[in-house]
Amino acid sequence: MLAGDSQQTDGFGSGPTSLSRAVAIVLVFLLPIKTISPLGSASLNLAVLGGLLFILLGIIRVPGEKWAKRVLILLTIALVTSPLLTALSLGDSSRRPESINRIGVTLLLVGGIVSIMALCWCARLAGPTIMLTSFSLGLLAQALIASPSSGLVWKGYLGWSITVILLIALSRFRSVPVVMLGILMLAGVSFVLDSRAFGLFCVVALLMYGWCSAVRAKAVPSSRVVSFGVVSTIAVVGLVVGPSIAADGALGERVRERTVVQLANPGTFGLLTSARPESSAAWNLFKANPLGYGPGVTLSSAERASTKLAMSRVDANLNVEGGYVDRYVLNVRTRLHSVTADLWFNFGPFGLAAAVVMIGYLIRQAFRFMYFGTGNPVSHFLIFAALWDLVFSPIDSNLPLVVVAFLYTMMIGDKEDADAVTNPGR
Repeated sequence: MLAGDSQQTDGFGSGPTSLSRAVAIVLVFLLPIKTISPLGSASLNLAVLGGLLFILLGIIRVPGEKWAKRVLILLTIALVTSPLLTALSLGDSSRRPESINRIGVTLLLVGGIVSIMALCWCARLAGPTIMLTSFSLGLLAQALIASPSSGLVWKGYLGWSITVILLIALSRFRSVPVVMLGILMLAGVSFVLDSRAFGLFCVVALLMYGWCSAVRAKAVPSSRVVSFGVVSTIAVVGLVVGPSIAADGALGERVRERTVVQLANPGTFGLLTSARPESSAAWNLFKANPLGYGPGVTLSSAERASTKLAMSRVDANLNVEGGYVDRYVLNVRTRLHSVTADLWFNFGPFGLAAAVVMIGYLIRQAFRFMYFGTGNPVSHFLIFAALWDLVFSPIDSNLPLVVVAFLYTMMIGDKEDADAVTNPGR
């Protein structure tokens, strides 16, 4: 039986467990399918509407896992208090209210809350691996339905789902060299298809899996100090060597240009804002108004000008007038290309707190996996993919990915469950 599998009945009362399990699996499969919505809103697709109905009927209940409950409570408070945040923000008469924008962003958070409850329900009935597999297949189906352009087939649509599905399959192998070779091949495919981030996640997962395998084999000491030292060394090397690699053009010409500017300007965040200039926009807005702005609030002309200036300091070649910045980042709706920054901008301190809790827990879990030698290639990949999405990916498409990665990593966090997933039948 998969780790986390349950024989319990649920809100369907005395009905067969197999029926409720099947309903939960189908619901999770539908979560990422945004193009099928009876109300014309991607945020209110069939799964979210069904999940809301099940919540009202008491079939889907608040999850028992404390970390999931904490994030759920914070997001719910952020949702409830968002009208107050918007009202406070609009006290500045230079900002404008946009009702359609407010509804869309609010429904996005509703979808995230429903997703947490539906995913936990599915994991309780069928196990975290079945939950993750069902979600990944749904994401793959969405990619096929959407028919993305060839340039984004892997990077923007197929990479996450296919990588996770293949890593789940690789986790069933007992041979460490076979698993490591498979992860290495996935990394190579991502780099070839111009998805450097996915390639990097796979490389990190490869290193982490190798370390955890060595800990289990007692080839390296299982020590908190050693584990912390290994992670810290990797981080320091990345911070020292990363900018040099980027400045040499290994991460692309645009990143090279931004990095050269950043290295000459010690008052900024260096390589991080070089990779995503929207980070400088978020920081500029946060300094001006730490409480956030609220859903449905359009920035004033002065705030837009200040934010454009901050972004142009990071990337001198960025088209801040009439191009990407005006059409996407600072349009009627402000998009900061970061799940964390978008949660803060739209939902204030409670939205930010929910993101910080997930970031903190994922980092904590990475250390626990390395210390105990637990986890599997899937969880190792998802930890860093979720951390990246929380900092550098847009909330519209990546909030569901962050939620499912956080929950899966949390659910196999217990040493026994992690070992059961990594070495089935042990």
